[in-house]
Amino acid sequence: MFMVLVSFSFHFRDFYRAGSVYCSVSAPVYVAFLHNFFFSPLVFFSFTLLFHLFFFSSLRAANSALTSYKEK
Repeated sequence: MFMVLVSFSFHFRDFYRAGSVYCSVSAPVYVAFLHNFFFSPLVFFSFTLLFHLFFFSSLRAANSALTSYKEK
């Protein structure tokens, strides 16, 4: 499951860099998948929290990469 989160994080970063709306479309779908896959609310909350941490950290990384690219 951890590798799935990491792979989603990299996909989100690539699509964010490309300026796509994939991030806003796929995030609720992935959260819905977690909700259907895990029946325990505690497990669902922890994995959703991890997903958002990876998601926002990848957005910050993409933003800093775009900023450094524009400065060159």
